[in-house]
Amino acid sequence: MSLVDLGKRLLEAARKGQDDEVRTLMANGAPFTTDWLGTSPLHLAAQYGHYSTAEVLLRAGVSRDARTKVDRTPLHMAAADGHTHIVELLIRVSEMLCISLQNINPINYIIMSLIRHFSLCEEFIGRLIPIRYFYW
Repeated sequence: MSLVDLGKRLLEAARKGQDDEVRTLMANGAPFTTDWLGTSPLHLAAQYGHYSTAEVLLRAGVSRDARTKVDRTPLHMAAADGHTHIVELLIRVSEMLCISLQNINPINYIIMSLIRHFSLCEEFIGRLIPIRYFYW
């Protein structure tokens, strides 16, 4: 199987949250590739809420700060889809919080894009700022 095929299979396994398949593909030399939009396996695991797959990829060295062609990081993908546990994982392993999306700090991005996910805002942001200061 070619490296291109291995890379495509890695992307699909990450999208589906297939941890064992992700491990097998990486052990067989699958490259950390992206699709035509620049979406990496970690972007896909974050977008679809696959916590254990994201952990596997992070441990293997996939870039947590990789950007798509529209400057979205895995953190942005997880936040936009309301995956609190992935957001916390990515923040915990990130060396810096100021990953920007068009000069917007991820914390601001979470606040702006996740008002529709009030439970995430309340749970995540409430840890940083006492919830009594929010006026919805």
